[in-house]
Amino acid sequence: MPQYFYQSQYTPTQVVTCNSTVDKSFLLEIVDDFKKILAFMPVGVFPATLNADIQFEADAQATENITLSLQGTVMYLYVRVFGEAYPANPTSEQRAKINSIWLGIGHPENIIAT
Repeated sequence: MPQYFYQSQYTPTQVVTCNSTVDKSFLLEIVDDFKKILAFMPVGVFPATLNADIQFEADAQATENITLSLQGTVMYLYVRVFGEAYPANPTSEQRAKINSIWLGIGHPENIIAT
């Protein structure tokens, strides 16, 4: 029966080396590409969101107007300013943050008692 696969006892004396100038330029190019990509990535642990200003070359077929209530405005501002979800049961520190927003938008009557 013929033998198709076999392992040679031969050990090559010459090690194939890579062209260091080509490899170095390739590596530097890849590192530069990663730096360009990472400059636009948010800080933190993935999954993360990436905000980008995208403009489409088309007319909108429909528009929608959204009106926030004062509470909705405070919730939106809380998320944008403090970078965390609006709390359902706020701690004293979170209440202080919410109260600062109420004062900032000119509605001190809605301040949460501490």
